[in-house]
Amino acid sequence: NKAALRQALAPAVKRERNVEDIFTGAGDVTYSPMPLSHPPWAGDTVLEEVGYAYDPERSRQILADAGWELNGDYRERAGEQLELSMVAANAPPSMLQTAEEIAGMLGEVGINVNLSPTQPNTVPTTMAQGETHLMLGGLGWGTPDVMQFMLASPYAGASNLQFLQDEQVD
Repeated sequence: NKAALRQALAPAVKRERNVEDIFTGAGDVTYSPMPLSHPPWAGDTVLEEVGYAYDPERSRQILADAGWELNGDYRERAGEQLELSMVAANAPPSMLQTAEEIAGMLGEVGINVNLSPTQPNTVPTTMAQGETHLMLGGLGWGTPDVMQFMLASPYAGASNLQFLQDEQVD
């Protein structure tokens, strides 16, 4: 069950640990790509709606309910080990450190993650080839209007997940 596997990933990641370990506390935990300055789409509002708080026991239970049983360090189902590939930017160093820490957290709930660091500009194209399961990269905008990326009609279905199509917004 792919949906169950996806649902098990987010509660396995302790975002606060990343902020503390990698950024020495200089940062805020978010639950969406949007900064906390956009409260309708970030922070506690999103946490309440999607429920992605750190809860490794919940992750373990979701995986067990989906038939993934722990066998040693990692989970198996029907003789197949639960193994995911992850591509991540190798720069800046904090990006790779974050990917390593996330892979370790997923390992704590029994998911074997094979991490493939690569040049930052190749992360999206590597993911788009469909041969990897997870991606950690950064978002950048060519315009100071970040909302264009999130809401503009040409991006409907991509970064415009609301499928908003409005000439006035464009």
